[in-house]
Amino acid sequence: SLVRGATIPGPSCYWHTRHVGCRMTTVKVLIVEDESRFAATLTLGLQAEGFVVVHADNGVEGLWGATENSFGVIGLDSMVP
Repeated sequence: SLVRGATIPGPSCYWHTRHVGCRMTTVKVLIVEDESRFAATLTLGLQAEGFVVVHADNGVEGLWGATENSFGVIGLDSMVP
């Protein structure tokens, strides 16, 4: 199932934020990875940098997540089932 991550509170001015008018939005990242330990490490690292992270653990969930939501970045394991 898709697991939603949390963001770090407060605005940041790192390269992964976009200015939209007078507000800033955080980029959402979809990670499609079947190895849970690697996915957890990626998720924690990206969340620590302020990204909103969604994890899909197989190709079907990844495809559904990518078509039903808007992501700024999609990280895809090329060998995912």
